[in-house]
Formats: sequence, structure tokens, C-alpha cells
Amino acid sequence: MSTWSSRDTFAHSRGTDLGRFRFGLRRISASARCLPQFLIIGAMRGGTTTLCRHLVTHSKIEAAFNKEVHYFDKNFHRGLDWYRAFFPLRSSTPVDSITGEATPYYLFHPRCPRHAAKMLRDIRLIAVLRDPVERAFSHFQWATERGREKLSFEEALEAEEDRLSGEHERLSADARYTSFAHQFYSYKARGLYADQLERWFAEFDRRSIMVLKSESLFSTPSATIPGVLRFLGLPDEDLGILPHRNMGSGRLMDPRTRERLRGFFEPHNRRLNELLGWTEEW
Repeated sequence: MSTWSSRDTFAHSRGTDLGRFRFGLRRISASARCLPQFLIIGAMRGGTTTLCRHLVTHSKIEAAFNKEVHYFDKNFHRGLDWYRAFFPLRSSTPVDSITGEATPYYLFHPRCPRHAAKMLRDIRLIAVLRDPVERAFSHFQWATERGREKLSFEEALEAEEDRLSGEHERLSADARYTSFAHQFYSYKARGLYADQLERWFAEFDRRSIMVLKSESLFSTPSATIPGVLRFLGLPDEDLGILPHRNMGSGRLMDPRTRERLRGFFEPHNRRLNELLGWTEEW
């Protein structure tokens, strides 16, 4: 079992001298490091941080050095040694333990399934899906609080199609291309879950992909977490109380906007239910 030190874990991603030094040392030993046995692939604002931080308290899970590595979406061109540097040494990892990471952009990014399938054929994948209406508004609040969004929610929804125009195609064609708009302004697009899952199903056996509802994770963790552990091939273990991490600022959505979003997502949710055999509606 290992957990993150917020200072040590994210030092490299913040670009500090200490972070770069530590990452350089880990990269030297990359060939002796593990590759992940599981990925939490999304969705953004769906509870991926909560789930991942809870799972790494299990005695048989070794945490990656970063929760979000962003290899298969934005850093695939850096190569396998770069990726391995984020994981523990095989010599220090018990043979019956596993490691993994959680990057919620993986589910939405069009190239990620192909990239992951090239090197992680035996991987276990977990997608945590949240009511797309609530997810979109939580995403907007998150972007606003970080200064990434200056428009109102309604303005941002109206602008989304223009902001994302052509970005999916450019990302699909070029492994080095990155898109701020695709990553951060995709309030509605990220809630079209069936499209995203179908890309992953095309590359991986469906039995290697677990799809959860965020609402079930938080309302019935005592039933949900043991199922996740079984899926990962781990023994059941009392991980304590699942923390309820912030998934929104508490601001209220305009009821008229909520109703419009409900109508927009209704056919997409229906297709998702058909794809997964779900019967419960959001």
C-alpha cells in the first residue's frame, strides 16, 4: 500500500527543480519499473480522484507517483521510459501487488484507446460516469474557479461547438497535437459517454472494462468498492469510509438550462443504456 504526498507527487508536474531532479532519477531506472495493471480513464468530475485515492489505501496497490500521468493523451510521443518513470520499481513491489493511475481525460481523448492498446493489452480499465447534466455544470464550476473560463455557463454551452470545431479530428490525426479547448471547454461533449466507450470497446475486450455510475459509488460505496476490488483481482479489504471530495461549488444551475441539457442528453443516455444494458435512468 502507498499513498500520495501532495508535495512529492505533483512536484514534477509543477515543474519545480526538485520535481525535475526526482523524475530524472526515476527515468534512469525506467526499465526496472512496473507498468500499470489498471487505469481509471474517466470521466472528468465523475469521482475519479476519490476512487483512486481510496483504492491506493489497499495493502496490495502501489500508487503511481502522479495520480494523473497524461501519457496516452498528451505525452505518448515521449516514449515508454518516460511513462515507466511514474511507477514503482519492480524490485520494491510485492509480486501480488498492482499499480495504476487515473487520468480522466483518457476516456474522452480520441487517440487514447489506440495508444493504450499498443502496450497494455492485459490492463484493467475503470470508467466512472456521472449524470452528464451535473457533470457539465461541475466541470464549468471547476474551470471558472481556476480562471480557465470567463463566460457564463449558458454562454459557454452556446460557444462549445465553435470552440471544439475540428479539434477531435486534429487530435485523432496527430499524436503531438494538444487542444486546450478540447480538454477544458468540452462541457456537453464529455457527457456523450456511448461514443467514448465504443472507442475503448473497439480496442479492448469488454470484460476488461468496468463502467460505474458515480452516483452508485458515492451512495453505496460498501457495495461498489468490493466489486471494484474483485474486478482488479484483489482480496476484499476494509478501506474505511469513502471520502466525499468536492464535485462542485454549490452554486445552482438555472432550471431552464438544466431542462435544456436534459433534453440534449436524453437520446445519448438512452444509447448508453442500450450499449451497457443499464435500466436505471439519470
